[in-house]
Amino acid sequence: MQIWGFIVRRILYLIPVLIGVTLITFALSHLVPGDPARLIVGQRASEETLERVREELGLNKPVPVQYISYMKDLARGNLGTSIRSQRPVIQDLRERFPASFELTSLALLFCVIVAVPLGVVCAVKRNKLVDHLIRVFALFGVSMPVFWWGLILLLIFYVILGWLPGPGRIAMDIAAPAGPTGMYLLDSLIAGDWQAFGSALSHIILPAFCLSYVYLAIMTRMVRSSMLEVLNQEYIRTARANGLSEWTIVVRHGLRNALVPTVTILGLSFGELIGGAILTEAIFAWPGLGSYLVESIGFLDFPSIMGFTILICVIYVMVNLLVDIAYGLLDPQIRWN
Repeated sequence: MQIWGFIVRRILYLIPVLIGVTLITFALSHLVPGDPARLIVGQRASEETLERVREELGLNKPVPVQYISYMKDLARGNLGTSIRSQRPVIQDLRERFPASFELTSLALLFCVIVAVPLGVVCAVKRNKLVDHLIRVFALFGVSMPVFWWGLILLLIFYVILGWLPGPGRIAMDIAAPAGPTGMYLLDSLIAGDWQAFGSALSHIILPAFCLSYVYLAIMTRMVRSSMLEVLNQEYIRTARANGLSEWTIVVRHGLRNALVPTVTILGLSFGELIGGAILTEAIFAWPGLGSYLVESIGFLDFPSIMGFTILICVIYVMVNLLVDIAYGLLDPQIRWN
């Protein structure tokens, strides 16, 4: 029962966090020079038309009054109406979220599949050639700008070699799979549409790897340092003295304990990936939340910017909650306080 009390407390903590995030974001977004009403009506519109649009959008009211009105709508679950699309923001986010979630999930899967084995190999082969090569690979990933890496991937695998398709989620001559999730890979699997699945998979490989490379490098270094610390513990020496195989020692006794700090990086990486894929989505023309935010900022679409920020905030809090729960599963000594 302790875990349920812990979960309830953490969810209640979300309320002051949301209030703080909305206050800061609302203030910053309204400090940006520009007039969204002018962008809507155009430069040649009359002042009467401009004022009418401002009144319809509520932009003629003082900023504190606009914020209070926004918070009242937010308390009722209303994120407002997009200035750019004239649709409810929650509807826009619902349509864009599956694309970002699919991209982020595959990128995180790349991180786990590649980083954990590389970090373990580095720790076991400490200061040997393979360790140095993997550490250079990790350093390269941390140092490389995402936009440059994305362009290089497109140049090599799309333009020069032609092994993978260019930007977009699916080939233009293939119909997008209709399904309940909005994620092309999963929906095409459910429908048994293997042509759509192959096209969606080939399109997502480059942006997912581009997005994951920085976090893959960070996670590799984290697993390596955690494994080195665990492998120097007394119980590891005892296990070796008892004649256990090196595989059993590394995997069963070492890796599980080394994953506790890695879970933190893994959880935070998911929130950062889904909220920070702006450059990746722009380079690969990926119709997700990142591109939605860029379009909204260019149009000074305050409700859309606020909706995106609130969504990412909720995701961060929920991911941190899952990370704390995972701590208790990996380490029984951790208590739910």
